[in-house]
Amino acid sequence: ASVLYVPRLGSASNTTGLLWELETIASVIIGGTLLKGGFGRVWGTVIGVLILGLIDNILNLTDLVSPYLNGAIQGVIIILAVVLQRARKSTR
Repeated sequence: ASVLYVPRLGSASNTTGLLWELETIASVIIGGTLLKGGFGRVWGTVIGVLILGLIDNILNLTDLVSPYLNGAIQGVIIILAVVLQRARKSTR
């Protein structure tokens, strides 16, 4: 992601892309990839990115929560996705 972000920004620093790992993991998990192994699909990850971006934009535009809490909200989304995956797996 930093490779695409740096040309738009016009410069790079050692903190470019810092803490983007959480967004990446959240997008992949929301897209349907199991944390415990297995396989994922590219389109599922793309849908996860779109969903997470939509939630992030809604929170930023409506000022429902502080922008500093977006990471916490992404963490809650990851936890919910993992709980739903475990519940779905246990019903099979």
